Amino acid sequence: MWCVFRCALFSIIAKSETTPKVDQLPGLELMIVEADTECRTKQSILAAHLSGGSARSGKVLKVDADGTLLMKPGAEGNVLPGMDFGVYRKGEEIQDPDTGLLLGSEETKVGTITVTEDALKGRSARAKITAGTGILVGDII
Repeated sequence: MWCVFRCALFSIIAKSETTPKVDQLPGLELMIVEADTECRTKQSILAAHLSGGSARSGKVLKVDADGTLLMKPGAEGNVLPGMDFGVYRKGEEIQDPDTGLLLGSEETKVGTITVTEDALKGRSARAKITAGTGILVGDII
């Protein structure tokens, strides 16, 4: 029931012409914290939408031997325990042969993580590596 309500709320906000602030939506932070598996992806997109950021704007800060890592952002960037993210490595820069414009970089998925706790006063988060090997500092979340 909560999942359906949260997903419906996501759809309404995502289609709105203006981005509402979190404090204009009472209970939204609590709903995101109570996220279940079905809605995590949509809620991370919603959190990024509300913060004006990109759904994939984080970086790996540190990788530990115990299968965990430190990433940015943390709670300050609306990243909460229980959220799942893909980890990507930036590849070759692609240039348009006709115009010479840089079009962006290829990205390769190198793993998946689940956020376990907030860290460094909300500026980062600790996450468990749930898939993949060879995740490096600087990889994109």
